[in-house]
Amino acid sequence: MNDFQTLPAQWQYVILGLGAVVAGYLVVAIHNKLMEGRKWCIKIAQGCTNAGLTDLATFFTELGTGDVLDAEKQALKWAADMNDPVKRMALLADAVEDSVQYVAANDLTVATKILAILKNGSASKSLFTVTTATPSPATAPVAN
Repeated sequence: MNDFQTLPAQWQYVILGLGAVVAGYLVVAIHNKLMEGRKWCIKIAQGCTNAGLTDLATFFTELGTGDVLDAEKQALKWAADMNDPVKRMALLADAVEDSVQYVAANDLTVATKILAILKNGSASKSLFTVTTATPSPATAPVAN
């Protein structure tokens, strides 16, 4: 079995050249995939901006432009805020407010439905209550 150094110099150059071509192709392919992902991030950011979700738009713009460190900081801040009940409610309230403003500006029918739900507290409770199924006698657990 020959090792690389015992091969003739011409074959060493061919192998090294092919290795460089393959490495170059991999770098270009990975770069193209990254650029495709960044284009999608920019499209998502534009959609978030149109919907009034400015914090998400900023996050996706940072990812799309390659500012990954600021995007990571924002994601870590959101994670910390979601673990704090007061900050979680503030985040959710901001998102709901932005979404309702977008709906109010773009779809009067849906905005009217949202307004009716918000005006009538009992209606909103009945719309969003979850009833749990009671087990039937056949599936009820047996007491010992």
